[in-house]
Amino acid sequence: RLGAGGVGDVQLARQPALHRDVALKLLKSSGEEHESRLLLREAVVMGYLEHPNIVPIHVVGQNEQGELVVAMKRVEGQTFADWIDGGALDRLDKALEVVMEVCNALAFAHQKGVVHLDIKPTNIMIGRFGEVYLLDWGTAVAFSDAVPEELPRPMNDGRVRGTPAYMAPEMVIGAPPLPQTDVFLLGGLLHAVVTGRGPHRGGTAYDVLKAAYECAPLVVPDGTPPGLGAIMSRALSREPGDRFASAAQLRDAISDFSRSRAATAVLASARGRAAELLAAMHQHKPPHEVYRALGGARELMTEAANLAPDSSPAHAELQDLLTEVIRWELDRGNGAGAERLITELPTPSPELAR
Repeated sequence: RLGAGGVGDVQLARQPALHRDVALKLLKSSGEEHESRLLLREAVVMGYLEHPNIVPIHVVGQNEQGELVVAMKRVEGQTFADWIDGGALDRLDKALEVVMEVCNALAFAHQKGVVHLDIKPTNIMIGRFGEVYLLDWGTAVAFSDAVPEELPRPMNDGRVRGTPAYMAPEMVIGAPPLPQTDVFLLGGLLHAVVTGRGPHRGGTAYDVLKAAYECAPLVVPDGTPPGLGAIMSRALSREPGDRFASAAQLRDAISDFSRSRAATAVLASARGRAAELLAAMHQHKPPHEVYRALGGARELMTEAANLAPDSSPAHAELQDLLTEVIRWELDRGNGAGAERLITELPTPSPELAR
């Protein structure tokens, strides 16, 4: 037995013809027709959505007892819930990579006209080699009439589906789901990365559902990097129209934040090398030591500028640093060295050029 879902158990099985292990999902209790339908609808959705971040279905059939079984790829690893274990600010970069992979799966699903509706850390698996899978498509439905009629549609039976701690407000009242509903759940996933839990809390299930419906503006948790807090707040907006328009747009916002964060770290290292360079010049160190420090600072500042071309101050700081070295060369009478360096300045001041 590998695990369990809402209606099914997952067992380890062997496919002899291909010499591989597979995961076999079957009902917890036999003879329940509506549970068979739920298991079959999940398999149909997963078969319809062939994507690297969605577990592939191998076959749907029956076992010796005539019970429905679904054979799928076996994924070895741990859930994202176990991985973040109370919050992952100390491993934020890796955690955001996982969230972006989930965004990729949802961007594909939305393009195919399907929403997931139960995105949470326990429904994400990280494989042994870093592969990321979005699991448990049992609540997924089509939101577009263009989707083949075999795919499940929303069930207007008054039942609330999903996980209350992560729910979008419209899910509580059974409003038609949209891609922006999944965007809200992705915002909840980011909240779990920062805090280890979903955005809604309460003493009872009713209290949690009430909090989900009211959806008060997010109080950004302490320790959240400012840029990430803004992304979370927008994704967790009460009104769907105030959220990111798509999972792809949210993914791009996270990617921009990650690059800016990386650029800031690289720039900090570059400033350390720049300080070494200025000290070498002021202490009249040999030229080779000055140029060694300049080479390190130049490389790091260029990397920082490339990581965040629209926001990093690295390019301007590199120009200022080169100007300092040019003046140092002029002060020591090395006009040829100054002339070589000034070609790296796109718009040197007329006084310096002269």
